[in-house]
Amino acid sequence: MDRLRTFRLAFWLLTGLLLCGQARAQNFSDSGTFEIRAGGKVVGTEKFKITRNGATWESSGELQLKAGEKSSEEKATLQLNTAMRPVEYLREQKSPNIASLAVRFGEKETSLVATSGQDSSEQVFYLPAGFLIILDTNFFHHYTFLLKQYTRSQGGEQPFNVFIPQESLPGTVNLTYVSRQQDQELWKVTTDELEMEIVARENGAIEKITIPSADLEVVRK
Repeated sequence: MDRLRTFRLAFWLLTGLLLCGQARAQNFSDSGTFEIRAGGKVVGTEKFKITRNGATWESSGELQLKAGEKSSEEKATLQLNTAMRPVEYLREQKSPNIASLAVRFGEKETSLVATSGQDSSEQVFYLPAGFLIILDTNFFHHYTFLLKQYTRSQGGEQPFNVFIPQESLPGTVNLTYVSRQQDQELWKVTTDELEMEIVARENGAIEKITIPSADLEVVRK
């Protein structure tokens, strides 16, 4: 009887831990501010928020950059389905010029409408099925979604299809899990043109991004 009671207690504890793990996976959230540094100097900030509630993911970012007398201000929102595939992406530039991008992802076609002043244009893309990551220019919180699609049981270098709306450019990146120290993990992202390092928490919340070739650092404040 004692052995049976012990088994039941262990089973209930294990079930509780599994349910807690599922709840954490289903209700991920992160928010904060990144400080963007180029050549050791602060050139901008990115305020961001990422939430998952049930079957959908949403993220938003507000970007402010300044280089000398020039400055720019932009914001972006991203919606993903339960499989973390993009559904809609909106980007709005407030300064120095007023412009916007609207990307809507269908089963077969993806449409991108770019507007600048009174002018607008539309492009249609036929993007690969399955995993697809939005990695738009200067919105660094998007890399959280890249980390979350890595298959840890497989390990090694894994390729992912990406789309860069600002450049109207599809492509691929390779992601590698490198190591872990205490509660932080080190990742490496490579393309044909650059290599970057990402330091993140185990749940994918990014602490720091380094791009050595561009002398660029993005650090959570």
